[in-house]
Amino acid sequence: MATVLAFYVHTILHLYKVMESEYLRIDTKNKQAAGEFVGMFFKDQNAIVSYVPSLDLTSYGDNEQEAIEMMEVSIREFLNDLVKMKSENEIYQTLKSFGWHRHAFFSKRLTNLSETTFEDVIKQFGLPENTKAKNLPLAV
Repeated sequence: MATVLAFYVHTILHLYKVMESEYLRIDTKNKQAAGEFVGMFFKDQNAIVSYVPSLDLTSYGDNEQEAIEMMEVSIREFLNDLVKMKSENEIYQTLKSFGWHRHAFFSKRLTNLSETTFEDVIKQFGLPENTKAKNLPLAV
């Protein structure tokens, strides 16, 4: 019974992790890319900062809505630059350096199970430990 319970808990945790994953779909033939990402938003001095760890992109705004809009622009620019690369291999090597992996069943789809925590972001940005943040999904 304990083994079955442990398996069940492991499976639930795995499914939760998969549901939290980000994805990216690359169409190299038509030079298009789209995906869903997790952005972290926090206040730094007088600005709201948005950060997407899985793409290592940062943007900011005077308020949360402006920070979201600026991040969407940054992601679109990143994806446009990505699909303009010389080869499919160059695209996938670039994404692999950010922790992205090809999906097991869909070759044009990539996933990223980013394990970046806000504590990591606090250290990376040199923020005070009492900084508050929230995660928001972003689709581009």
